[in-house]
Amino acid sequence: MKTLEQYYQKRILSKPSGSKLYFKGTSLEDRKILSYINNEIITSFNPINPNQYFNEIINHKIALSVDGRGEFCYRDIECFAVGVPILR
Repeated sequence: MKTLEQYYQKRILSKPSGSKLYFKGTSLEDRKILSYINNEIITSFNPINPNQYFNEIINHKIALSVDGRGEFCYRDIECFAVGVPILR
């Protein structure tokens, strides 16, 4: 089983260049607040494979984490695991 350690190590060795807030989700339906945020700081809602997702997220300085169906989500844990701070 692969762990997220490889992405954490990759992030440590590289310098994040993404100056936009990074957000990846399934829909806007449960996150109405996103409609008030400029689309320039949010990525699309198109699905991508896990390797692509983690390679994208480690290249950003910070991720956006907004409540969806609950206050805490997998995105938060994933960000913490790969060393990406979140803005809630």
